[in-house]
Amino acid sequence: MGGGYIIMAHKGIRHLGMAESGALAYDQIGFDLAAKDHTNIGVYNHTIWHAGPGTNVDNKVYLDIPSNKTPYWIGIHNCGTVNLETVSVQARSLKGDNLSKNGLYAPETLVNYMEIVPGDIVYGLFDSVAMLRTSSGFPVAYIDIIRLIRGV
Repeated sequence: MGGGYIIMAHKGIRHLGMAESGALAYDQIGFDLAAKDHTNIGVYNHTIWHAGPGTNVDNKVYLDIPSNKTPYWIGIHNCGTVNLETVSVQARSLKGDNLSKNGLYAPETLVNYMEIVPGDIVYGLFDSVAMLRTSSGFPVAYIDIIRLIRGV
């Protein structure tokens, strides 16, 4: 997969190298937490978060990030998965390839979702991120949480 993505394999946020920690310290203006459980929202089995303004409808959530230019996220971090479950995500990129199995951002298409293991961070320039619902986890409901790191 092209587009300049760096996928950090099995490193938690406390184990970042100098390059990664410096980039996060100087190229961010905060973060947003996105959580998904095993329930559908109406007929949708996924939720889509957008970095810009808009009206929340059905499974679409708009996070109006203050910015004097196009708002975006620079990273997606699987930071709160219960029971070490991977998080299924897709992301629309502003530069380079979209984060999906075939490069096409299509939240309605289940086979396009990629898995991010707990602790991993995917870097890029994303303005929209979709996350699938978790497995049912009966009798315990699983909740996946990703940290969307804002860019400047």
